[in-house]
Amino acid sequence: MTEKQELENKKEKILEIFQELVLEKGYSKVSVEEITSSLGISKGSFYSYFKSKKDMVLECIEENMWIALERQKHVDEISDSMENTLRNYFLDRFQKDIHHIKMELVLISLVKNLEILEESIAKRFITFEKAYVQYWEKQLEKYREELKVSEEERHEYAILLAKMIQGFRMSVLFVTEDEKFFTTEVAEVLKRIEDKTILQKIEFLIKNIMKMLQ
Repeated sequence: MTEKQELENKKEKILEIFQELVLEKGYSKVSVEEITSSLGISKGSFYSYFKSKKDMVLECIEENMWIALERQKHVDEISDSMENTLRNYFLDRFQKDIHHIKMELVLISLVKNLEILEESIAKRFITFEKAYVQYWEKQLEKYREELKVSEEERHEYAILLAKMIQGFRMSVLFVTEDEKFFTTEVAEVLKRIEDKTILQKIEFLIKNIMKMLQ
């Protein structure tokens, strides 16, 4: 293993412990001291990778954005209609990617408490949401010939699409009926992904989205 690989592995381990502690205790209760103690490293070693907890959150957001962009590119490559784009997008977003699911759970827990986060983190979340809307706006433009969405309405429809898709996935995979409101367990999310009724729910939603757009 090269020195560069060792450094990257150490950075990933720090982020992994940070994510586990956030899911267990909440962002505000996690300290740098606890992270370094869990890994058996010095604070100096930690600060050679991250300046603060904020930097770790920003790293998680950036990685999540990168994963989202790569998956969107893949969906674009294999889709030839708006309906297929929706279907492939949904199927992609219900994969058993443990690393990504854990990161999403961390980000969900942070979004619930935006008021305690630094302004730079809140701004990155907003940027992420805007990029998501822009993706659907591009899809509506790409398949405009098969849809009845005017250019003037395209942005508003993109916002609606983004909210519908996000809301559906959130309710199916992450929302709970107890006082926590959202699960923090990766195993619970993986169990929900295996639910055989999900495909039926996806098809029902796609059918009604297409009715709205055509």
